[in-house]
Amino acid sequence: MSDKKIKNNIIMFFVTGAVCLLSMLFVSKADMDEYVKLVTVVSLVCAFFFIGLYFAGRIFYLCFKKQ
Repeated sequence: MSDKKIKNNIIMFFVTGAVCLLSMLFVSKADMDEYVKLVTVVSLVCAFFFIGLYFAGRIFYLCFKKQ
């Protein structure tokens, strides 16, 4: 059961990264003011950092927790 949870968390980590990169690509192509683009990309990067940190923490917790 733990292997399945680890696998799901790894998949979610990479899916979150892909969604963040696609969102940044969409924002860069959108017709917005440069400041709005900057704020949007910075907030996307911060959100990905904290969500990725959560998944990475869960992966390490599940890998090293006592059986």
